[in-house]
Amino acid sequence: SLAIRELRTLVRENPSLVPARLKLGKAFYDSHQIPEAIEQWENALRYDPTNSIARDFLRLAQTVQVTSLNE
Repeated sequence: SLAIRELRTLVRENPSLVPARLKLGKAFYDSHQIPEAIEQWENALRYDPTNSIARDFLRLAQTVQVTSLNE
């Protein structure tokens, strides 16, 4: 989608821009691209280890991924 393309460009140009990584992760998650979402939220936590939003999204995505694998 256009949003994912734009956010990817923004993150590529500004790797430490955590809000863009959070939004890109959410866009991936909403598009059922869970591994890509997890990657963005993990990277957001590398730049901001105390970011509770990234931690919460990451926990949710990991739960969805494990549940999917167990079905």
